[in-house]
Amino acid sequence: MRAERDHILRDVRSAAERHPLLAHPHDRHWCLWRNAIDIAAQIDVEHRVADHGYFSSRCGIEERRQPVAREKRLHGRVSYGTRSTLTRLMRSGLGHAPCPFTTPVWNSPATGSPSRGLRLAGFFESINDGAKMRVLAVQEYFGLAAKAVRFMFARPFYLGDVVQQMDAIGVESLGIVLLTGFFTGMVLALQTSVQMAQFGATMYIGRLVTASMVRELGPVLAAILVAGRVGSGIAAQIGSMRVTEQIDALNTLGVDPIKKLVTPRLIAALIMMPVLTILSDTVGIGGGNVIATAYVGIPTGLYWRTVWEQIASGGFILHYIPADFVQGLTKPFVFGGIIAITGCYFGINTKGGTEGVGNATTRTVVVASVMILVVDYFLTQVLLFLFG
Repeated sequence: MRAERDHILRDVRSAAERHPLLAHPHDRHWCLWRNAIDIAAQIDVEHRVADHGYFSSRCGIEERRQPVAREKRLHGRVSYGTRSTLTRLMRSGLGHAPCPFTTPVWNSPATGSPSRGLRLAGFFESINDGAKMRVLAVQEYFGLAAKAVRFMFARPFYLGDVVQQMDAIGVESLGIVLLTGFFTGMVLALQTSVQMAQFGATMYIGRLVTASMVRELGPVLAAILVAGRVGSGIAAQIGSMRVTEQIDALNTLGVDPIKKLVTPRLIAALIMMPVLTILSDTVGIGGGNVIATAYVGIPTGLYWRTVWEQIASGGFILHYIPADFVQGLTKPFVFGGIIAITGCYFGINTKGGTEGVGNATTRTVVVASVMILVVDYFLTQVLLFLFG
């Protein structure tokens, strides 16, 4: 039996040498895409002599041979959709293994120009697939955000989870936010004092520090710090629950994972980010006062008077609310939602065990930080248009 099998294999190998279009063992699916009809008989022989159907599943396209042949017989050609379907099937596991019955002739003139064209088509197809995956990810991201917002107004309300997340997001992040805000205000006052001293305008340091901290530096720095600390923690927690199948257990118990895990974190972030920003702004302005008094020699009363002049110069909304406060508190509200949704999205979609959890945390920090900076620009444009 073994001798008979070896004899058949030799015959097939000899036949394969007469078919150079099947030559390249590492790119065989391109050849099959173009010549699947002509070489069907040889593929059939290859399948019959293979052991346990291994090469039948990895090296051939026998199950697609007859539909493609029928289409070519009826229409005189094979449609692009059929060729694309055949290519995707072979890429998913039918055409990646090298076939032992072929002889490599990669540099053969017969495989020159058509092979390059097919490779170029595959390149554009991979770009198309990547773009579709990105669009699908964006759709899933905003779908998760919409569900989380909708569940904020639906029973049951997990108030205990909301309070717990407020403590984790707000109270535990208080130290690093205050420290960063204080030294940011000090550095800002120190740098501006050097430049403004050339024009004799050091008395306006308070106005500059206040405008910078309230409108931009306070919200953005606080959001980036919280994204690095809290966003990564959210992704790690939910990602660990995903890989250990705890989220599947919640589904089994009839509990919606989005309402239980995502909505409380979103509510807590929306509440605590403005609070952290207010504290960061206050401490930053206080740090500027320290430098203005100790280093520049500006009296404390004069410094705080210029601070109030800057706040009042932006105007008031409803006669009592400074417009700068509205601008400064709108941004952290949006940033809090970005941090919570981004961390939950990457956590829920975690795959690959502990390594996947690490990748999810890294992606959360990077994506959330970039989104904060990008959204900050567009929010600034809108707020300047509305409030001047």
